[in-house]
Amino acid sequence: KSASPPAKKPKDESNDIKPSKKSKDDEKDGASKTESRRSTKAKEKRDDDKKKSKSDKDKEKEREKDKRSRKERSRSRSRSPDTKRRKSDKEKGKGKDRKKDSHSDRKEKSKREKEQADDDEKRNGDLEEGEAKEEAEENGPSSSVRNVEPAHDSRACPYLDTIDRKVLDFDFEKLCSVSLSHLNVYACMVCGKYFQGRGTNTHAYTHSLDTDHRVFLNLHTLKFYCLPDNYEVDDPSLEDIKYVLKPTYTKELIASLDRQHRMARAYDDLTYFPGVVGLNNIKANDYTNVVLHALSHVTPLRDYFLREENYENIKRPPGDKLSLLPKRFGELIRKLWNPKAFRTHVSPHEMLQATVLCSNKKFQFIKQGDAAEFMSFLLNTLHIALNGTQKSSSSIIYRIFRGRMRQYSRRVIPAEATEEQRQQLLQLPEYNGELTEF
Repeated sequence: KSASPPAKKPKDESNDIKPSKKSKDDEKDGASKTESRRSTKAKEKRDDDKKKSKSDKDKEKEREKDKRSRKERSRSRSRSPDTKRRKSDKEKGKGKDRKKDSHSDRKEKSKREKEQADDDEKRNGDLEEGEAKEEAEENGPSSSVRNVEPAHDSRACPYLDTIDRKVLDFDFEKLCSVSLSHLNVYACMVCGKYFQGRGTNTHAYTHSLDTDHRVFLNLHTLKFYCLPDNYEVDDPSLEDIKYVLKPTYTKELIASLDRQHRMARAYDDLTYFPGVVGLNNIKANDYTNVVLHALSHVTPLRDYFLREENYENIKRPPGDKLSLLPKRFGELIRKLWNPKAFRTHVSPHEMLQATVLCSNKKFQFIKQGDAAEFMSFLLNTLHIALNGTQKSSSSIIYRIFRGRMRQYSRRVIPAEATEEQRQQLLQLPEYNGELTEF
């Protein structure tokens, strides 16, 4: 009874032995799977390499075919020049046919456009029959044409009636009344003031907005504009203003100035003789007005300065003051002889400013001066400004005002000579006398 029972085997030992067998089998299976995967990848790579090599070979074959075809084409072209000529002749014939077709198409298009324009005019006339008939009865057939004209046309400008010709005065210097600049200056046709610029934020633009003055004239280009709308106005009724600003004279008109005996009529219904016009006395410029009036009636000098072409292209050194004097003198003479002036008097303001500048303030219109000295200064400076030299024919000034001298020389007959000797000596040219001019 005291003997101990036999010891039992633990369960853990039996469990440990079994999984060891399974792990060996799993390792074998994993190794086989990895080998199979490697083999499949190697096969796929081989297949891809084969495909690439085939595609490269195909591309090379295609390139070779293209090269061969190009060579064959070039050979065929070089061998058959007649075929080229035939092709070129065919192309030329096609080009001529195309030109003919295009010319005919253009004619048809122009005809169609004309027909469309006629139809549009008829439609516009039908739409405005009521007003057109009334105006046609009063003003004639031209009124119906005016109604058809497009917007922003010169005749359709609604502000031409605001122009006041009584206020316009172009005798003063072309300077802006605000900035005192002489660049791009415009004259207001309503109040007569000068302003600079035409675009936005300029003095002329702001003046048109503030005062509702619309029509402006460019003093350099002689073109009319409507501001602030900023479109050009071209109307034949404005030609008289352009002529007053810059009068022009033809050779026929200059030749007939001395023959005319009719009096001209100004805008204020006052009559005057062209050339016999008063010069304004600004302060103390009466001594200059006398000289200017006298020189304006010297016929060859007047005829020379009435045509601006005679002295417009005279070249002077850059920055020379004297180039301004002939321009201002010519402008004054053209205004004095203007048969279409708005006023019966002229202001020599620009001419006097040029004389003050060229004389270094020696002759001013604020102080009195000597008329004879002023005339000698004016003629000499005009001669120099016209590139005159010491020769008498170098300028119009020397041709007119430079005097000529005649020299009469004769040898004296000796007192001892008898009558026969005297008669013999008188037949000689030395004793008859010689006349020379210089």
